[in-house]
Amino acid sequence: MRTLLAAFMAMLLVFAIAPVSRAGDETAKNAEASANDESERMTSSTATLKEVLSIPEDGVPQTMLDNAAAIVVIPGLIKAGFIAGVKHGNGVLSTRGKAGWTHPTFVTMTGGSVGWQAGVESTDLVLVFMSEKNVKALLNGEFTLGADASVAVGPVGRQAAAGTNLSVKAEIYAYSRSRGVFVGIAIDGSHLGIDNDANVRYYGEGTTANALLFGEHAKAPEGAEAFKVTLNNLTKKKSS
Repeated sequence: MRTLLAAFMAMLLVFAIAPVSRAGDETAKNAEASANDESERMTSSTATLKEVLSIPEDGVPQTMLDNAAAIVVIPGLIKAGFIAGVKHGNGVLSTRGKAGWTHPTFVTMTGGSVGWQAGVESTDLVLVFMSEKNVKALLNGEFTLGADASVAVGPVGRQAAAGTNLSVKAEIYAYSRSRGVFVGIAIDGSHLGIDNDANVRYYGEGTTANALLFGEHAKAPEGAEAFKVTLNNLTKKKSS
């Protein structure tokens, strides 16, 4: 009798532990998948940066790059809709410090639009911030393009005349490379925000966007260093 009772209790224990074990396995798998997502996002952002900024004739003017305060890269921004449209994308942002470009922080972008439209478009988007104050405003909360800072389609051509007072015309310049069925992209009204969860998953516990962009953060994965190196190679060090 005792043997049967012991066997029965052991069986109950197995059934009780199994769901917990499966839940633990799922949590570990989800954490690993999320970490892979951030690594892929960083790699895609670096590739987009090279492709969009390295086009000699149709790229961002060199003068603008050399005087930029920050750059946002969102690879594969999705715009989809029928009558009403939505936009969503994930990317990274880096600011220019005294020693060069900082470790990038992860960002998200969402928006909507109303009007006749049908289809799906994937766009590689690069935003060039001309003022550091807008980056700090973004760190303080959700940031609306066109409302919190003026946005304009950027001039193209490395030899384009991007005068010294270029930032007076717009605070942020947008460059996009479409691969879908829509022509062009409107980003006024879109919300740009810091992805704090992604920063923690990628850089480690306690990581903040402010520390990455304006503080000290010595530890950085290889992908983040590659993004920094790419930006430093494409721009000149800003004179103090």
